[in-house]
Formats: sequence, C-alpha cells, structure tokens
Amino acid sequence: MERALIDAVCRGEAKPFADALDDGTLGFTPADIHPELAAAAPFTARRRREIAVRHTVGLADPLFDAQVTDDPGDGLPVSVESVIRRYGVTRFKLKTVGDVEADVSRIAALLELCERAGVDPRFTIDGNESMHAADHLAGWVRGLYTSPVADALRARLDAIEQPMYRDVALGAEAEAALAEVGSLAPVIIDESDGAMDTVRRAMDLGYAGGTYKGCKGCSAGSRTRRWWRIETDPNGEPCSRPRTSARSRP
Repeated sequence: MERALIDAVCRGEAKPFADALDDGTLGFTPADIHPELAAAAPFTARRRREIAVRHTVGLADPLFDAQVTDDPGDGLPVSVESVIRRYGVTRFKLKTVGDVEADVSRIAALLELCERAGVDPRFTIDGNESMHAADHLAGWVRGLYTSPVADALRARLDAIEQPMYRDVALGAEAEAALAEVGSLAPVIIDESDGAMDTVRRAMDLGYAGGTYKGCKGCSAGSRTRRWWRIETDPNGEPCSRPRTSARSRP
C-alpha cells in the first residue's frame, strides 16, 4: 500500500522518488520517530546509477550444474553456477541451518564455486532463525571463525542475518551471545524488525543493524537509515559499515 501511494504521488507530481523525499512532497520527517534528528542537517537522498544484485542461495538450492535434478526446462538458470554464468552476480545471501559442520561445508562449496567461476564474491549468511539460545549462537559463530573458511569470512562476509528466533532475538539471550562473539562478525536483525524503532533497540543489545527491504516499507527503512548515519557519524556522512553496538566496543 505504501509503495502504491508513493508511486501515485510521484506520478501526480511528476517527480522522481528521491526528489519527493528531499523536498517534503512525501511528508518524510524522520524526527517523528527519532527525535534527535530534529537538529540534524536536512535529509538528502543518495542517488545511484547502479546497484549490486544479491542472489539468495536457499538451503536446497544446487550450487553446481551437476547437482541439478529437477530442471524444468524453461531455459532459466537453476544452479547457482548457472546464475553466475547467466547474470554475472557476485553478491550472495547464503541460507544456513545453525550446524557448524554443515554450514562450513556449504560456505566452502560456495567459495569453491566462485573461485572456479572467476568471481570475487561478497556475501551475507542468513541464519534463518535457527537458534534459540545464547550458547548456540556463540558456539556457532566461534565454530565458523575457527574453521577452514574463517579467513574468507573475515574478508568477504558483510553480515550474519537474524540467526536467533524472533521470540528471543531482542532479549537477554541475544545480548549475552553478542557480548561474547559480536566482535567476530556483524550480526543484524531481519524478521524481528517489526516496528519503526526496532533497529535502534537491537543495536542497544549489540546488533550491528538491520536489513533494508522494500517489504518493510520505504519510509521505515529511510528513517532508520537517516538515524543510523547520524548515530554512527555525527557529521551525518555515510560510514563504510555500521557500528556493532550502541555501547563502545574496543
């Protein structure tokens, strides 16, 4: 509904979305949700001529052509190998199950595929709400970072998305785990991001931030992004990566 309204307003005013954000046509006022932004510099939407496409690698998705068993014959790629060959993607979202051995094997296979294809990849790991306890998350992260793929994770991993089940992701269990292993990798929320201020509450627990998706609403994501820029850099300049906690980290 929100996107339909934005589209209608922008068409009616003959303005691109970014311009309508900047000049107030859409009534975009981040300070309504984050009061400290009232004294910040005016919002300016960033314009980009291109963006990277991130390909989601599901738990059952075949990585290599030789692993395909159910090709529908429609000419579209089925394996991740064929996706790379067709579209040249270099960004991936890898679903995991929360088991160190299985997940290390899957990460290693994706890295092998990318090396074979001549791709310099970056990726996120989607923990898919597979964990319910602090010791599970802490042990899993430590396991990944003491495994044969640890160096690749340090060089190529952008974030771990929502590893803990939503009922515990914003509670003491998550805070305890992030205090223990948050320095190893940026962990962000996804499914738990259900309110305008959830990301800032998550960062107070030790998360590095949250996902930005169209399905969560343009205005919610834009408000959070504006707050994040001010909170992580007083000058309001975009940072290379988010902070990992509202508290200082050594």
